[in-house]
Amino acid sequence: MKIPTIAVTLKNVKYQNDEQPIRLRITYERKSIFKSLGIKVKISSFKEKVTGYKHIMVSDPLHAQKNAIIKHEFEKLEKVFYDNAIKEQLSGEMLRSIVDNKAATVLKLTDQAQEYIDKTIDNKGTLRRWGFCLDLLKIFAPDANIYQVDKKWLLSFEDFLKLKYTNPNSRLAPLKFVRAVVNFAIERGIEMEYPFGVGKYKLPGEIKKLRNYLTQQEMKAVEKLVTESKDKNIHNAGAWFMVQCYSGLRYSDIEGWNEHMVRDNQIYFADVKTNTAHFIPIYKELGVAIENVKDLKPMA
Repeated sequence: MKIPTIAVTLKNVKYQNDEQPIRLRITYERKSIFKSLGIKVKISSFKEKVTGYKHIMVSDPLHAQKNAIIKHEFEKLEKVFYDNAIKEQLSGEMLRSIVDNKAATVLKLTDQAQEYIDKTIDNKGTLRRWGFCLDLLKIFAPDANIYQVDKKWLLSFEDFLKLKYTNPNSRLAPLKFVRAVVNFAIERGIEMEYPFGVGKYKLPGEIKKLRNYLTQQEMKAVEKLVTESKDKNIHNAGAWFMVQCYSGLRYSDIEGWNEHMVRDNQIYFADVKTNTAHFIPIYKELGVAIENVKDLKPMA
């Protein structure tokens, strides 16, 4: 089985700052074709023959990111060549269709984020929250690759969020989402410099909110509204609200409510957030609240 050889080389052309484009040279049956990687380096910071994809030396500030791109594209081509060679003998035309001589597609941040959601999240509430954070990334940096995520990039993203949200806590979730995506990418073998931590980017602190609670008098007023209102929507919303107040159930748990959850004078359920089994003893006020929703569907 014949497989093309791949080498990392520089294109013999100089751009500003004396940088030269990095490309892959694919050689097969004594003929070579080239694939641009869309990155450049000064010749003084480049080594052609190295072990472990360390072609860009530390003298280049982005050596880790550039080496990671080289490694990713090199290994991706190797695998495609091997998979095709198993099926049939490669030809020059097949190689050109594989390589296509266009700039390599780097690992897009939004693609990594979507993969993180698809492969690790199954909770409905988290899916909604992270999906919204992904939408923000698509607005802020739709074409950014994950190697661009450093302290400067994160500060720019934080400034973008400040224009949209005055509440610091609202800005925190998208930044935590980016951190989760970076952790996911690194765990899957992507080599990049970790942008969070001491001396790097620090997530803004969360502002603890003062929680307000309904008084007993206010609870009685809601109960009265539930029983006396002739508006079906008010009655429905108020009745389920009372169940939540007296049981502590989240809205996501109320969505899955059914009569089989109530038995032996207890509510049995597996919460949506952690899928952990729980039971709640039914006391007088909770029993009345459950009776009020007996013929009602959970609020959508």
